[in-house]
Amino acid sequence: MVRKMVFYCLYMFLSILLIQLSSGLKIKIGSVVIKYHSLMFSFILLGLLIGLRDGIGIDDEMYYRTYNEVVTIGHSWREIEATYVWICKLFSSAGLNAQCVILFYSVVGCVLIGNAVKELVPKDEIILVFTIFWAFFFADLFTAIRQLLSLGILLNAYVCIKRNEVLKAAVLYVLAVSIHTSAFVGLIYYIAAIFVNKIKPYVKAIILVCCYIVQYISISGVIIKLVNSSKVLSDTYYVKYFLNDKSEYLFSDSLGIIATLVLFATIILILLHDTIEKKALATCSDEKKDFDNLESMAFLYWSSLMILNQFGYVRRVTYYIGLFMAWYIAKSIKIFDCKSKSTMKIIEIVFFLAVFAYIVANYRVKGTTDSVLIPYEINYHLFN
Repeated sequence: MVRKMVFYCLYMFLSILLIQLSSGLKIKIGSVVIKYHSLMFSFILLGLLIGLRDGIGIDDEMYYRTYNEVVTIGHSWREIEATYVWICKLFSSAGLNAQCVILFYSVVGCVLIGNAVKELVPKDEIILVFTIFWAFFFADLFTAIRQLLSLGILLNAYVCIKRNEVLKAAVLYVLAVSIHTSAFVGLIYYIAAIFVNKIKPYVKAIILVCCYIVQYISISGVIIKLVNSSKVLSDTYYVKYFLNDKSEYLFSDSLGIIATLVLFATIILILLHDTIEKKALATCSDEKKDFDNLESMAFLYWSSLMILNQFGYVRRVTYYIGLFMAWYIAKSIKIFDCKSKSTMKIIEIVFFLAVFAYIVANYRVKGTTDSVLIPYEINYHLFN
């Protein structure tokens, strides 16, 4: 087992090394200059790691079955996005199998996430953002490959918004929703963040503490009955599969130890909002621009996660802003430690060791169906 877990650990070490050495590389072929960024290689490696795994994701069986149905009868009995059906047909006509479809989604999704990180996150914050993000989502993204691709597209839509390329962002948003319908929450989160910006920091902290308490009080049964009492809502895909009291995907969960520690660290940072903001203006004035938006995104991530933890896999919608939560923590620490950077280095090491330990310990999420990072098996058979 240890030997097969080496793939994950080796990936982490290589990724940290690539990010640490992150720089632009240029390769000239004749008159054509191709630009690379070493950061991108770490995400390409992740895409290959996810895409070439053999049956690790809990949804793999569904992806294989859907592919076989599309190939044999032209459609799937499962309610799934048309884009997945089209891609299955395209790959099948080219002689490529379901594993190749998974590889495509994984690599393209990771490359898009890498591009967004490269465009959004300052170089000296990337390692901490990277380790926090993977500590929370590494195992889950081995299962949620359609969401992985949607996440990559949505993050690039956010890049376009920052550049005032609204039309391009709108097109990417529609594309993300077509890849996985849950991506529609991306717009909800973005609009909600505008309003959350107006809430006082101490009020945000109180709300997060209340949400933490609420996750231990069973409210899912009442909400499920209300939702299913509506004929309009009860016939929708997500209600039938995820908010039905007979659904295998419905289970209640709560934050683990590491997540709880990071949550309360976030609450402390929010309470220190004014101090951090003044320090940003005094010593790192270029950091002020993103700080408020990131704080709002971190607040929305934690509040929605703790509420949705009672509804099983519905909580996956929080994946779409998880990166911003990690970025908020990294940026806050950077502003505090703007001169020496010693605190940031220590926390980077702590999170890296946490990720390493979590891989070796064979991480699993509580629930009726475990999302388990099992010993790695490779599947390089990509042709029918």
